[in-house]
Amino acid sequence: MHPGFWLFLVTLCLTEELAGASRDSVLKHVKENEQKKKKAKEKGAWVQLKRQNVPLTEAHFVRTDEKEPELLELVHYEFIAL
Repeated sequence: MHPGFWLFLVTLCLTEELAGASRDSVLKHVKENEQKKKKAKEKGAWVQLKRQNVPLTEAHFVRTDEKEPELLELVHYEFIAL
């Protein structure tokens, strides 16, 4: 078989797995919203159903203990089309 076929197959499997996880999170969110709506309706109260942004984390300093920073270099590679 052509080597590109296996690359395509692996990419396809990974894409399907990621899409499945995303779909599961959406379905979970919908179920949670339905439960929240039902409880709010019983109490006669308003409920927030939209997802809220995660608050920013507090800033902090990173200490290097007076060590010199390590410089990173690019890894050179050659792209070969199949």
